Amino acid sequence: MALKKSPKRRNRFSSKKSAKWYQNRLVTLGGGEAPFTQQIGQDTQVVFCDNTIVSSKYTVFTFLFLNLFEQFRRVANFYFLIIAVIQLSLPSPPVSPFTSVSPLVFVVLVTMIKQGYEDFCRHRSDRSINLAPVSVLKDGQIVLCKSKDIKVGDIVLVRENETFPADLVLLATPPSTNGRCYVMTSNLDGETNLKTMSTSSLTKHVTVPSDISELIGQIECENPNPDLHGFRGRLKRDENGEMKVAPLSLENLVMRGTQLRNTEYVYGCAVYTGRDTKMSQNSKTTSNKFSTVEKTMNKFLLFFMGLLLFEVILSTSLKYAFGVDSQEELTHWYLGESISISVGHVAEDFFSYLVIYNYIIPISLYVTLEFQKFFGSLFLVWDLDLYDPEVDEAAKCNSSDLNEELGQIEILFSDKTGTLTQNVMLFKEASINGRKYTPQDLYPKTTNFSSFSNEQSQGRGHQDDSFLEDSFKDPEDENHITEFLSALCVCHTVQVGRSSFHLPTRQLASSRNHSAACRDEVEMMERTGIDNPSFSMEEEMSSSLNQDIQYNASSPDEKALVEACVKFGITFTGEKIVGASSTLHVVESRSGCAEEKSYSRLHVLEFDSTRKRMSVIVRDPSGQVVMYTKGAESSVIPRCKQGPIYETNKHIDDYALVGLRTLAVAVRHLSDNDLGIFEDKLAVAQEAIEGREAKVMAVYDEMERGMTLIGATAVEDKLQIGVKETLVKLGEAGISVWILTGDKKETAINISYSCGHLLPHMVVLDLTGQNSAHITGQLERYVKQINMKEDVFGLVVDGATLNLIMPFQDNKDLLFQVASKCVSVVCCRMSPLQKSEIVRMMKNAPGVPVTAAIGDGGNDVAMIQEAHVGLGIMGKEGRAAVRAADFAFSQFRYLQKVVLVHGHWYYYRVSLLVQYFFYKNVACFTCQLYYAFFNNFSTQTLFDSVSLTSYNIFYTSLPIFVFGLLEQNLKKEPLLKVPQFYSRHYRNKLLTWKEFFLWFSQAVWHSLVFYFGWLLFWSNSPISDGLSLNIDSSQVLEQASFGVAVYSSIVAHVNLRLLFQSRSWNLILVFSIMISILFYMGLTFFVHSVRIPIDLAWLFYDSVDKEVLSSIPFDFTVFWVYEHTLSSINVWLFTVLLLVVALTPDVVVRIVRKHWYSIRRGIQMKLDDLDEKMNRGTYELNSNYQNYGYTEQEEIQAKSILNYVNNNPTLA
Repeated sequence: MALKKSPKRRNRFSSKKSAKWYQNRLVTLGGGEAPFTQQIGQDTQVVFCDNTIVSSKYTVFTFLFLNLFEQFRRVANFYFLIIAVIQLSLPSPPVSPFTSVSPLVFVVLVTMIKQGYEDFCRHRSDRSINLAPVSVLKDGQIVLCKSKDIKVGDIVLVRENETFPADLVLLATPPSTNGRCYVMTSNLDGETNLKTMSTSSLTKHVTVPSDISELIGQIECENPNPDLHGFRGRLKRDENGEMKVAPLSLENLVMRGTQLRNTEYVYGCAVYTGRDTKMSQNSKTTSNKFSTVEKTMNKFLLFFMGLLLFEVILSTSLKYAFGVDSQEELTHWYLGESISISVGHVAEDFFSYLVIYNYIIPISLYVTLEFQKFFGSLFLVWDLDLYDPEVDEAAKCNSSDLNEELGQIEILFSDKTGTLTQNVMLFKEASINGRKYTPQDLYPKTTNFSSFSNEQSQGRGHQDDSFLEDSFKDPEDENHITEFLSALCVCHTVQVGRSSFHLPTRQLASSRNHSAACRDEVEMMERTGIDNPSFSMEEEMSSSLNQDIQYNASSPDEKALVEACVKFGITFTGEKIVGASSTLHVVESRSGCAEEKSYSRLHVLEFDSTRKRMSVIVRDPSGQVVMYTKGAESSVIPRCKQGPIYETNKHIDDYALVGLRTLAVAVRHLSDNDLGIFEDKLAVAQEAIEGREAKVMAVYDEMERGMTLIGATAVEDKLQIGVKETLVKLGEAGISVWILTGDKKETAINISYSCGHLLPHMVVLDLTGQNSAHITGQLERYVKQINMKEDVFGLVVDGATLNLIMPFQDNKDLLFQVASKCVSVVCCRMSPLQKSEIVRMMKNAPGVPVTAAIGDGGNDVAMIQEAHVGLGIMGKEGRAAVRAADFAFSQFRYLQKVVLVHGHWYYYRVSLLVQYFFYKNVACFTCQLYYAFFNNFSTQTLFDSVSLTSYNIFYTSLPIFVFGLLEQNLKKEPLLKVPQFYSRHYRNKLLTWKEFFLWFSQAVWHSLVFYFGWLLFWSNSPISDGLSLNIDSSQVLEQASFGVAVYSSIVAHVNLRLLFQSRSWNLILVFSIMISILFYMGLTFFVHSVRIPIDLAWLFYDSVDKEVLSSIPFDFTVFWVYEHTLSSINVWLFTVLLLVVALTPDVVVRIVRKHWYSIRRGIQMKLDDLDEKMNRGTYELNSNYQNYGYTEQEEIQAKSILNYVNNNPTLA
């Protein structure tokens, strides 16, 4: 009897629409009240969110406030906001508040516009999704509504090729499909294969819209979660007053974003909408990654904040210690009374100096760096060398914030299958009944005799005559082969996609008239006079099958095996569903006569990563119930009680040694009683809401025992093009490569050797097959061995051993000591979680090496997200890795240019951009500190307001931006030819404190030259010959002219210095420098000469006499100063002199570092065993270097680098 829930209980939950409050949810078909008695507990959700999709961050009303809040959470922006507030609060600020407010407003506005546009694009995308028309079944009629209006419980109609608008539980499909439909999930997980979905057994016979709308029932399912591979629930339906229950699983749920294919239509009940859908649950952003450069830049900012505080305290203290105004008795009456020391006066002076000196911190650094990274990433995307025409894919950049991190990689973690290998499987061999078979051995062999001779005619595949003779000595071999191939044709989830399929009539025979069909063929052969009919008929049949059948599979291994069976004479032709039964059709033609067999598929025990196997229970043509199982040998063979276990294990090891992927195949014959017991237990397990997976797995585990081993397959996964060359180059660049794979030890090691990862001369340390009692001792022995010997080491470790190591910090420390000294590391039998744990261990190790992880499948996402830099391969295992990665491309070999070239350039550009920004501000605004010593510490500024405002934003930003985009200290050819150049920038070497203080000292030197140089020019002291250093008295230049002269020289100098810093001059850089200098001159000339109408004077001045003046200068302090200063030829000449004096030390340092320091260190970085005594100037090897015990390879490597350097003297 139905019981309606009280309104009080429903209202209690109406305010909590977020699924996080609940454990389960109750959904009524078609909406409304639940039809069955239901006690709603605290953990059951009955009120849900709508289907609106919101990926945007802001609304029209919240954009301004939220965006400002986010921007001022950045330390630099908040710092400049405080400075602006202080400047506005001072009663007599030393400079106009405009100088602090306008740059801050500019930076904030630019960032706001950029983020606003990005959010607008997200709004536009959301709108297209939310307003998309969908068909909903209401009161027996199909009505159109907007996608955002779908409610939980609505019955939605989706037609072929349409996208599912919400997560739906399938209710009905066309009658001809018997409750099945096909779904493309590429938008969700990137996999292009079609997945088969099915309706519940309680509703699949209901296909008429009116009947569907009259369904009375409810769905009880789990709380929304991001698990794409799991769904638990049950459907309760009222049939003639009786409640019937059926379990719901993942095959009954179609998710938002997937597409309906090869099915006319489906009806489904919405169970998850909006933010509760599995797609939205998987759209959560991961934690932000910060590059090494950004972390270092923050340290530099702290240094400058400390320096700023020191300068402010120093100036304030000196003012009250030595300032004239602070003396007790003033010597001159016109100076007024002495200033008394008070807290208010000290605070005012403190903040005044803070305002004057704060310009030493570049406000535009962040916005310039952000734009440089964004536009710089486009060069990676546009690189034609990284474009793959086969898949029509270019490189992708998902996170430009990490561009420079590509130039700092020290450890690369790589997946094997699909990354190092092509993930294109080719059947190579098989072990059947304890005997090895090649593809030639497995081709159909016939014994037909010609009607015109006594000679036996041979069919295709008889390359091995000896095997043919042996085969026919033991007729059972053919039976074993047929059973093995039949198992492969039945035990799978492959789907057949084809436009048409037929077998020639003369070749198709059922099991009842097999002999008659063969007699007919012999008669036809005699009539036509064909001497070798078996060959021609076989070719005709093979051609028909190959042309008409196309297989779709979620696993390339399965597809390779089923396709191989076609060549060997047993063809899976498709699945036919009639009622509740599913029939697999297989055509066997190994004897030359095609025979169609039907297998009734009763149950599929799906593959999962825990069991590492799958099973199919069928009723064969003879009526016998059989279970075929295939999977990893470690999960199948231990469950076999008979069969050629020893021989098959040996063959599997042999296959693994040559790098082949293996699967074991087993069979178990069941009685009807065994089947009944299994079905009863499975039904109970599938109806459970809590712990359903574990209960189902327990039933599967019980069934998959006591099997008979029948053989194993060996499939080849070819190496990607250029893998070996790429790994060798990365090794020469100093990058340690770790291969992390789920394959067995032998396969992983063989692939490692074949791709040049492990080398023959390496001492390989084996950490596989360890137990808890010996693992610590083994690690300690390896640590001692590595420390005592100078060999080149490699390491092999497996997942089981890592389970013993990772929980204990001492073992982790020992593993790090061993692994960090090994050139190559192979980790086999790894789970996705273990991959990420290994990456995290090395990522957080002492020294904090920069790590990168590369993979192509969903099982690689964890390690890709964990590493400092995530790299995705656009492979055959979907796009999950590509979406999670920071950078993605289609071939592993592209890693050479991405890392060795683009990574090198990115790091060089960004690091110099950061150093240059701090340098140019120190060079300019340190003069404010010097000036304080010459103006009685009066908090007077040396530069005018417009100059302070425009320095970072207009006058010096364009050249360094162009430099950061186009600079190439080395061309791509030497970077690819000599990978050792990559390691020259390891450990953030261009942003070390040593490099920082070198730039800082140069900036201080330049500030000293320009300030005191112009101070000397302004002095009235004549030299010995009577020539005045100043211009004549008719052209007196006062304080404003002094400030203009200093400022103009610095602007010209810091821009021109980029020409000396650049190692690849280009017209764009030269033009940007010229434009910046000319723009400064033009804008300064305008500001110093412009007059404003008296009516606008109130914007800039407190009080102006409008009756006397019609216009006033924009700035009285600098009016006509620039023109007056430039009118002196002496000023121009002295500016050139100061530029030469300032740049001379830079040139000297550059020459010294170029011809001695840089080259020597660059060579010794990877070749520190070279002779240290080299002839300066020629850089040739000392002839005695052979006496140091170098290998031949090292000698060749050393000579190649030195010859390249000597032949390219421009390299630094």
